Amino acid sequence: MAVKSGSFLGVILFMFSLLATAQDINSFSAISPDSVAHVPVHKAQLIPLPIVYYTPETHLVYGLLGAFLFRAGANARTSNVDVAAIYTQNHQLVIDPVL
Repeated sequence: MAVKSGSFLGVILFMFSLLATAQDINSFSAISPDSVAHVPVHKAQLIPLPIVYYTPETHLVYGLLGAFLFRAGANARTSNVDVAAIYTQNHQLVIDPVL
């Protein structure tokens, strides 16, 4: 009995959606401009994420996605640079920078 990879991915995504929680509406409060100025600014953050999936052509694929988040200034929006490195069971290595 074969399991299609699409249905397996759907089950995995459904399991992760069960872990998501909504914010309580009562926890929101008005933020004054004075309090925003005192919020510490994180200069940079690296978030590693595992990658695992299956395709009929390459079989099992596993690797790592690194998301590098940073701000150029205190009032700047958060920028990101993503790099993915994956390896397949067909001995293929793919390194993909996503700008």
